[in-house]
Amino acid sequence: MAKRSKLLEGKDMCIEHYERLYFESVGVYSSIIPYPSEWALVMLYFAEINTLLPLIDQETFQQQYRQRKASPHLIKAICLVTLRLSSAASYIRGSSDGCVIHDDHADKRNVCRAQESLKEGARSSAATLARRLYTALRAAVIEGNLEPDRVDRIRILALMSLVMPLTHAESSGTHHLSRYLHQAVCEAQSLGLHLGSTSTKASDTFLQKNVSVRKASRAESRLWWSLYVLDRLGTFNDSRKPHYIQDRDIGMQRRKLMIESGFLRQDDQHTLALWIDQVDIITQLRESQTTGKSILDENQLRASNGGDTVEIGKTSYRDSNISQAAMPNSSVFNSTSSIAVSGTHMR
Repeated sequence: MAKRSKLLEGKDMCIEHYERLYFESVGVYSSIIPYPSEWALVMLYFAEINTLLPLIDQETFQQQYRQRKASPHLIKAICLVTLRLSSAASYIRGSSDGCVIHDDHADKRNVCRAQESLKEGARSSAATLARRLYTALRAAVIEGNLEPDRVDRIRILALMSLVMPLTHAESSGTHHLSRYLHQAVCEAQSLGLHLGSTSTKASDTFLQKNVSVRKASRAESRLWWSLYVLDRLGTFNDSRKPHYIQDRDIGMQRRKLMIESGFLRQDDQHTLALWIDQVDIITQLRESQTTGKSILDENQLRASNGGDTVEIGKTSYRDSNISQAAMPNSSVFNSTSSIAVSGTHMR
């Protein structure tokens, strides 16, 4: 028995050794992108993407990043999504070592002239970096389950669901993207984010007194509603795909949860509030077409749209907030596997 136990122990150690070698070979333990470029991509993410889908609390993350306490896997996920922006090419240029940040203090005219000649090289470099980041994330988060923070893991999965398949040979890429979002939703529900509660299960009185815990609760609520929007948008292009999040499973009233999440019209996160309004209206209109009867009355539409009237059956909405101001910095998320950002279009 002792001999068999030693053999099994030696086998486990051998497996762990080769597993670690594999993780090292795909970049799980390395940053892949040099720090200056990494920081530039992080800032670009918060400027262009997180304002649309606030998956991450910017203030908390930047503080952790400066203190070198931020999750390295979350950083990779942020860079991976940001590299899909065409504007990311202006921050990198092709090099044998990866990518290098442009000097912000350089002469603007020289930078403009250099950008055109380096555009193709930057695109190639960005694509190569994206493949390396994606491979490292799959190994770390999916295969190795190396992310200890459950909320950060949800964020990583949600970000991975936004990335197009990186190679044409990956025929099951769309399936993987859908699976990432499904897994993120399941883990968010297991933490009770859909109930408006935090992972700390803190009382309302404690939340009022403790600023940091209240901020975490607010950030987690925004994370949940971002998942909700991604789930709804992911079904618009595929009628066969079911919603992962059912309204009956949300344990709090919609308006109350939105208010506690900070999604007021005058709030800086008003864009996501409009997303929620819009996807709910489109979802219910689609359901009414399927059932053959209207399930929305004018009062319901006014309630979901902040008091503005929306005409049913018209291709354009009368509400200017929805038709014109819903996406001040973007066009539309066509599905969970692509993003289009006006001015900085996704490649």
